[in-house]
This record gives sequence, C-alpha cells and structure tokens, in this order.
Amino acid sequence: MKIINYILIFCFCVIFISACSESPKKRQSKVNPVDSCKSIKIDNFCVEPKLNLDFNTLIKSSDDTLSLAVCGDYVYHPFGQLTASSELATSRLKNFKVISSRGNAELFGIKHNSSMLQLYFTNDSESVKSSYIRGGEIYDSDVNFINGMKIGMKVSDFYDVLFVDFPPKLYNNYSVIVLESCVNGIRHIYNFRENKLFSVKFECLDCNQNIER
Repeated sequence: MKIINYILIFCFCVIFISACSESPKKRQSKVNPVDSCKSIKIDNFCVEPKLNLDFNTLIKSSDDTLSLAVCGDYVYHPFGQLTASSELATSRLKNFKVISSRGNAELFGIKHNSSMLQLYFTNDSESVKSSYIRGGEIYDSDVNFINGMKIGMKVSDFYDVLFVDFPPKLYNNYSVIVLESCVNGIRHIYNFRENKLFSVKFECLDCNQNIER
C-alpha cells in the first residue's frame, strides 16, 4: 500500500513541476496570438501593397473609397521619369501632343484623344524630382503606364498590379482607389465602372493651373 502511495505522490510532483516550468513566453502566446498581417487590415482582411509602392499608411477606408499614402516613384512618374520635355517624343507619352506651355517652358499641357496631362519640369539642379505629374485625366486604353496599368483592365488585374495580396472578397467594395504621395501632394484617383478601370485622375493638392482644352 505504501508503494502505491509513493507512486501517486511521485506522479503528482512530476505533473506539478511540468506545469510550473512552462515558459512565460509560451503561456503568453496562448493568450495573445501573433498578428500575421504584414501591412494593414481592411475590414478584418490582410492587405499588402507591393514593395515598390513604398507603402506609408492607410489614409482611410470608408464608403466606396480606399485611400493609401505611398512614397514610391510610381506615384510621381506613372509613365516613367522624364528629365526634359524633349524626351516626350520617345517616352510612353509619345502619342500626346503639346497643347500649351507656361513658365519658361517648365509647365506643359499635353493631350491624346480624350486624355490630358499637365507635366511640370524643374530646372533646379538640387531638386530630387526633375519632373512630375501636375494634373490631368486618362480615359484611353492605349495610354501605357509603367507597371502595366491600363484603362479597361479588370478590377482583379488592377489589384494584382498594386498589391501582393488583396482579398477577392473586397474587390467590389470600392469604386474609387486613391494613391497619395508622401511629398508634393500628388494624388492618383482610380475610378471603376462595371468592375473595370474607367479613368485615372491626377491632382496636385497645392497647384491651381488647369490644362487648356
């Protein structure tokens, strides 16, 4: 009988010591599971913008609009970097015609069919950006963006261009996607109709010049 009691006491001690020796880190992980979301959460779904966008922050996600702040070059040069207006003829904007120029030829208005853009070229040798989109709207499918973006593309293809991971359940939640630059206040506004990209509007928040029609 004593032997059985000793065995029971020994088993109890082993169980007690094992429970006490469980690491605090292990116990904590059971209470607070690690969030595996790499970037942001939208409506409880993980969303991860592509690395080259240099994602900065989620501005808002409400109604039918999703707005993100990004710092990558794409938001400044969606058609490629241009250092001078003379490069227009060999760029992705070669189908555009110059319709206006101002400020010692630093500000150009260009047009192609229904699409118009306003480009600003700086002459400052110390400037980080030598040119950027100042405003305009794109409606034509033959206008080539540097990342394969184009008018008329399906909403699923659009998200594949900008995001590593974007849940299909959110595809139809937004009819407007906004990308805003970290500096210079440049904004891309992507509008969708019938699950396709209908237009892209560019705004410069601190600019007041308009393109001549």
